[in-house]
Amino acid sequence: MAAPIFIDFYELLGVDPDADIEKIRAAYRATIAAIHPDRPSATAEDLEKTKMLNVGKEILLNPEKRARYDEERLKRLRADPKSVSVPTPSSGISVEACLLITLAAIGISLITSLLASRRSRRRIIEC
Repeated sequence: MAAPIFIDFYELLGVDPDADIEKIRAAYRATIAAIHPDRPSATAEDLEKTKMLNVGKEILLNPEKRARYDEERLKRLRADPKSVSVPTPSSGISVEACLLITLAAIGISLITSLLASRRSRRRIIEC
């Protein structure tokens, strides 16, 4: 199994690192609409990508979290460009492990990140 990686939320959303908040929101909406797990044709891969998109949106739309994320992302890109990417099921890399590594590197817990979303909060409570 490959080593977990630091998730590149910019690559995931298809935006440049200097994208403004409106571009990030628009990219999120377009991407989530195309792969939303409630669609009849949704796959397990769509669910994994949705998890990453929700966490990425929460980080990139918060100026403080985005600054910490950008700093860590740049540091990792300089050290090893292959360590910053978007995991896929075919790569054998656990999305959850990558989320944990990415969030831990910038000082955010996965639970805090998941609770930031109303839908995630509702799903956790229903479980």
